[in-house]
Amino acid sequence: MQGTLQHLGFYPTAKLLQAMTSMDLLRLSSVTLFTHMQDHDQHDAARLCRIQPSLERLVIPGVVAQDSILCEIGRNLRGLKVLDTYIEEVEAGRPTFLATMPNLELLTLRGYVKQPIDFTGFTNPNLRQARFWYLSFEQASLPSFLNGSPNLQLLSLSDCDLTETRFIQPRINLLQTLELLDGDQIPNKSLLQLITRSPHLKTLTLNRLPNLDDATFRAVYRALPRLTQLMLEACDGVTVTGGLRHLLIRWPSALERVEVRSGEDEAVRKLVREVRERLEGFGVRYEGRRLGEGKKSDMRHQFSR
Repeated sequence: MQGTLQHLGFYPTAKLLQAMTSMDLLRLSSVTLFTHMQDHDQHDAARLCRIQPSLERLVIPGVVAQDSILCEIGRNLRGLKVLDTYIEEVEAGRPTFLATMPNLELLTLRGYVKQPIDFTGFTNPNLRQARFWYLSFEQASLPSFLNGSPNLQLLSLSDCDLTETRFIQPRINLLQTLELLDGDQIPNKSLLQLITRSPHLKTLTLNRLPNLDDATFRAVYRALPRLTQLMLEACDGVTVTGGLRHLLIRWPSALERVEVRSGEDEAVRKLVREVRERLEGFGVRYEGRRLGEGKKSDMRHQFSR
């Protein structure tokens, strides 16, 4: 079994890790550790990586790791491609562990309570997907991250702070998928600066952005000529009769699907009727699905072509 087992999920204990040191044929490629955010968990993760240097995927969402521990992990796992972890607040917000993981392709990084992060100067040449939670980006941090990740195709920001973000250089990235979730600290200016530097976007998710308004929403989709899928949820500043109607009635040529989650009121029903009357002849279809029980539950409105 040692010679064939490649993927393992387990709760690390001292006895189990000790037993693994004598398993000479064990060459794991993927590990998920189930932990409870105790301080010793990060040291257990580091020990595991010393035992199994063949790991390419390390998922430790219950581990709060110091930058120094992640540096050790990176030095031991030279072929690491996937990392999912919490990170302790680092000195000057600098995640120096990235320099020890040049082969990373997928990165999920979680902070605590809008933890400051500064990616300035780091390069991630092989990174294709990045998901960040609870991080506060310094002024040049996000632009530097995008500039240093030339092959990045998916970026997801959940409950992140972009209030200080500034895009000084008009550099274009190759992002195809962008997810902005729970973005009460994403100003419209920062949003537009990010969007206008992402003209290759095909999929865009906007979820709980209280600052987003009709005018900004129009500027967003006008800047994305290749956009094929748009998901809009709980963005109360985008009105049914304003920004949403403006998009649907004009239906950009590349657009294939729009999903909107909202209540069901007369304005929504009127817009659905209008879209059907105007666009069914162009192949645009509508499907509505109630997401809960009762008349007051939200609806998932899907328009597709």
